[in-house]
Amino acid sequence: MTKLGIVGSEASRWTTEGEAEARELIRFLLSFEGITEIISGGCPNGGVDQWAAEIGGELGMKVTEFLPKDRSWQTGFKPRNLQIARESDAVHCITVSKIPEGAIVTNDVPCFHCGADDHRRNGGCWTVKRAREMGKPVKVHVIQQADAIAVHAKEEAVLMVDVGTSNPASYLQGCFNRLFRSGGIAGYDTPLNRERFLRIAMAEAKRIIAEVNIS
Repeated sequence: MTKLGIVGSEASRWTTEGEAEARELIRFLLSFEGITEIISGGCPNGGVDQWAAEIGGELGMKVTEFLPKDRSWQTGFKPRNLQIARESDAVHCITVSKIPEGAIVTNDVPCFHCGADDHRRNGGCWTVKRAREMGKPVKVHVIQQADAIAVHAKEEAVLMVDVGTSNPASYLQGCFNRLFRSGGIAGYDTPLNRERFLRIAMAEAKRIIAEVNIS
């Protein structure tokens, strides 16, 4: 009868491909015999906490989410994370090796909780550290993310510069619709992907134009 804590990076730190890998890993972790309850933190920004609760529910497990009292560290997230560490028999943190290009995030630094530079800082690693101090089994899983959005955005930026347009935002919106929504690539037409696509493409177009002007 094991209560498994699963925590990790919020939604803005994942690519579509990375999310798919994280979900697959969560299913694998929950497949072990004896796990009867999933514990997570109900992160208000989505991501691993939300996916763990969703998958645990789909598998018919008891799901316990400890929600932060507020959005502050001292009175919200810190006591919530400690509660996860105390109540779990083991804790797994699922995080990313790097932040997706074009994502707007805060605290994009190597994880000083773990003293490692192979993944980015996140509250899940703080929870793992506390659970380890309590003598519980813990593991940090680092996912190397592919990023089709960045690849396609840069390709479209090159075409946009070649064609020339007086309304680049509208042009790129059309590109996104054609490539992802109309193209039927499941899972890519999301607000976060759309925003990243536009930011990456605009930045790449400006870079190309600047290089041309310099030369």
